[in-house]
Amino acid sequence: MSEKIKEDNFIAERGVQLAVHSPLLRARQTCDGMLGCCDEGGNEEQHRAPGRPEAIQLPCLAEKTLSEWIPGNNGPMLGRIGDFETWLSGREEQVVAVVGHSQYFKAMLGLPFKFGNCEVWRLEFDPNRCINGRESSISNGSAEEKKDDVDGGVDGEPLIKVLPRGWRNLKNVYRCPL
Repeated sequence: MSEKIKEDNFIAERGVQLAVHSPLLRARQTCDGMLGCCDEGGNEEQHRAPGRPEAIQLPCLAEKTLSEWIPGNNGPMLGRIGDFETWLSGREEQVVAVVGHSQYFKAMLGLPFKFGNCEVWRLEFDPNRCINGRESSISNGSAEEKKDDVDGGVDGEPLIKVLPRGWRNLKNVYRCPL
């Protein structure tokens, strides 16, 4: 996948301005391998190849903990998701690459499926529709405008899904052929 991203000049073509990743080792390694940048964890140490964006490690992107797998105990992860959305709402960058974990993204987006390893998905976030990690009650859009084509269905068929809290236009960009 790393070679395909480099071959397609993904960073420049998509205009990636910032990369953020979970503090877990596998997410840091994925960010470094696929995007050429990694924050080594709060000690001002960055690995960044020439022409690559800055990377920031965010604890709120951490995968589900063992206790969060217990049914009904997803509050801490939902809190981290709210923290991430609030953090993202305060950023000036328009294109941010986020490297995290499938269960986190499944919960954040309310999806019936989880992303595969090393897949790349594109989506948009409207901070004006997300206030403190919650859907804003202020909306000029109709319910029809909130529908999103979620590319991830069987045999390339799009799934129609209403995404939560300001998220929209979820599309699969790369699938890892493992």
